Amino acid sequence: MDPSQAHIKRHDPVWVWDGCWLPAVVADVLLEPGKTLFVVQFEHGVSAPVSRTNVEPRNPSIHGADKPS
Repeated sequence: MDPSQAHIKRHDPVWVWDGCWLPAVVADVLLEPGKTLFVVQFEHGVSAPVSRTNVEPRNPSIHGADKPS
């Protein structure tokens, strides 16, 4: 796990890669042997499981300036 993802927990704002970086909030963390999945809820209300490799922390107070490149 990337060090920036080590502290991601429920209710944290995140960026999710799905062809582009989308803002979301972690709804749940699913731990299975050998992998971690985050269940995220996107701003439009849809929830989906996402691999940890497709999630980066987000700071909503800086209005998207931390969007990964």
